[in-house]
Amino acid sequence: MKKETILFGLITFTILILCINYVSAQDYLAHKIDTDFNLIVSSNNASSCNITSIQYYDGSSWLGDLKMTKTNTAFNYTINSGNFSNFGDICFGITCTDNSTNEVGSICRSVTNNGVVQSTAQGTASLGFLVLMLALTGLFGWMGFKFSESDKLWVLGILFLFFALLFVVYDVWLGYEYHRNYTGSTSSGMPEIIFYIFMFVLVAGLVISGTLLFTRWESIYKSFKREIRAAKQQKEQDEMDREFDNLL
Repeated sequence: MKKETILFGLITFTILILCINYVSAQDYLAHKIDTDFNLIVSSNNASSCNITSIQYYDGSSWLGDLKMTKTNTAFNYTINSGNFSNFGDICFGITCTDNSTNEVGSICRSVTNNGVVQSTAQGTASLGFLVLMLALTGLFGWMGFKFSESDKLWVLGILFLFFALLFVVYDVWLGYEYHRNYTGSTSSGMPEIIFYIFMFVLVAGLVISGTLLFTRWESIYKSFKREIRAAKQQKEQDEMDREFDNLL
């Protein structure tokens, strides 16, 4: 298996982990985790409204009777942030009455990390951007490996491989940010761990490379000069061979 194929497969697998369950339809408005929620309902005829149930993300429920405060035609009640300590959907059952007729309804929210829920269209566009970044990463990596096999363009190959590495870090960071903000991953989730592993490897590689370059710059410089001299001699030999062939 070609090494560029292995690289692209590794990058694709990593980003797929970050984007799993990323594009999903959301039926409810978003609410930021660990913050109070001011629940408001409007009714022109009701004399009172109460919160009679809470359905939590894990399927558990609370039954009770919380009286809402009336202001003109609006009724409100502040739900404590403790009810929004986990990611997922939460629904509040509400009963309003005019003392003769009861009306029952519910208000639901999706608890997210930042209080934002992308629509399906927005999620698809964001995922499309991630796929584009993946394609560019694969392209730079493929060009880097191809050019690095050339005797004359190997420097350009190293440059493309460096850009591919930067794209890998950016792809992982982008996937982590999307996952953390829009899919409910906690700060200790796998995407964050993957991102910091990539960052550690990149920084450690740069530090080690810089240290080796600094401590062995003289031998590297001499080796580079020998390469240039050998290339120049080879070029001169090729020219002499062509001149000799022309004389025949």
